[in-house]
Amino acid sequence: MKIQNICYIPNNYYRPQRKENANYAAHNTFCHSYVYCRDGKEYRIKSFIFSKILKLPEAIENLLSDKKIINEFSYYKSYPRKILNSIRTDAEQNPKLKDLQIKSLIDYGKHAFVFELSDSTILKITRGDHFLGRRQESFDLPIKKIIKGRNNLNYYYFEEKCKEEELSSKEILKVIEEIKSKGYRPVDGLSIKSLRKDQFGRSSDGKIYLIDPECAESGNFIKRYYQKIKRMLLFML
Repeated sequence: MKIQNICYIPNNYYRPQRKENANYAAHNTFCHSYVYCRDGKEYRIKSFIFSKILKLPEAIENLLSDKKIINEFSYYKSYPRKILNSIRTDAEQNPKLKDLQIKSLIDYGKHAFVFELSDSTILKITRGDHFLGRRQESFDLPIKKIIKGRNNLNYYYFEEKCKEEELSSKEILKVIEEIKSKGYRPVDGLSIKSLRKDQFGRSSDGKIYLIDPECAESGNFIKRYYQKIKRMLLFML
C-alpha cells in the first residue's frame, strides 16, 4: 500500500504549508498516511491516519506493528512499547474502551497520546493524571468523561474537538493572564516570546481554552517537583 498526502510543515508547528505525495511502502496495512511537522530543526510524524475506522485495541496493535511510528515515539521521548501494550490491555479488558471507534492518532507528546474518534470526539490517553494533581480550572478545556485503566496507571480523557485556526495572540494572552491570576505557572510555549497557539483551542461555544493542562503548572515549587517525580515513577511501572 502507498502512503499518500505526507504533509511537510517547514516553518509553523501545526499549519500545513505544502503537501507532497510519497512512494513509501507502509509497514502497516491500515496506515493511510503520515503527517509531518517541524519540531525545532527536525521533522517528526505528528499524526497517523488509518485507512479505516478501527477499534482501540486494533489501533494500538497497528501502531505497535509500525516500525516507523515506534522509532518516532522512542526518539521523541514518548511512550515506550511497554506502555502502549498496557493501553492495549486496558482496551481489551475494559468494555467501555474496547469498542471505541478510532479514526486517527492526531498528536502525541512526552506524556500523552491524542486520538480522534469516528464521531470527532477527542480521546487523550495519559500515564497518570494529566492535570498533575491540580484541579481543573475555568481556563482548561472541559472534560466530558474520564475512564481510569488498570491500577489507575492510564487515564482516558474524552474531550470536544476544538478549532485551532484563527486564534489571535490577544485572545490567547488573555487566557494566559487568567492562568497566572489563579496562581499557576505557564510553561511550554505560553510566553510572549515563544507563544504556541497550538496549545489552545476554540470550543463550540466560542470560548478559548488551554488544551494541554500540563502547560499550567503549580506555582508551588515543592508541589511541582513532587508531581514530576510521581510521573517519572509511573513510567517505570
